[in-house]
Amino acid sequence: MSLLKTENLAFLFTAVTQLNNGGPKAVQNEEHYSMIARYNLIAGKKAVEMSEFNIAMYYFDHGISFLRKKHWQTDYELSLELYNNAAKCALVIKDMTSLTILCDGVAKNAHNPDDILDTSFITMSGLAHTNALLSIEHGLLLLDQLGIDIIEPSSREETMQQIAHT
Repeated sequence: MSLLKTENLAFLFTAVTQLNNGGPKAVQNEEHYSMIARYNLIAGKKAVEMSEFNIAMYYFDHGISFLRKKHWQTDYELSLELYNNAAKCALVIKDMTSLTILCDGVAKNAHNPDDILDTSFITMSGLAHTNALLSIEHGLLLLDQLGIDIIEPSSREETMQQIAHT
């Protein structure tokens, strides 16, 4: 990474951290809430690129805190992106409480089934480590919600035939 890029990243992280230290109560202009949330999204993505998932989670979490009460209606794409990225970090750092809260937030507010695919995959990945059967049930429920029928084979041979057929 060039010195200029390193300096820009340091400036980005410093500036966004200072905004976060002020918190949402320090914002005086209504349109600045979304702007600061977006800066946190950018900083979080940069931290992920550097495999700094705890730091990324800090930025995504603060970005979410700057969203207004009706953010799912007014800033849907930004909200979805912050929640999805935060959920991925929560999975990596094994923060299952945050993972559940974030994925539930997306599930409750998604505008269409495609918008829950990321968090559903993340939820199933998290469950696979602790409860594989529940992960499978979650996946089957999601497929059902998407209108995809799964035919349950009655034997190992039938399963192998279905696999060979696809």
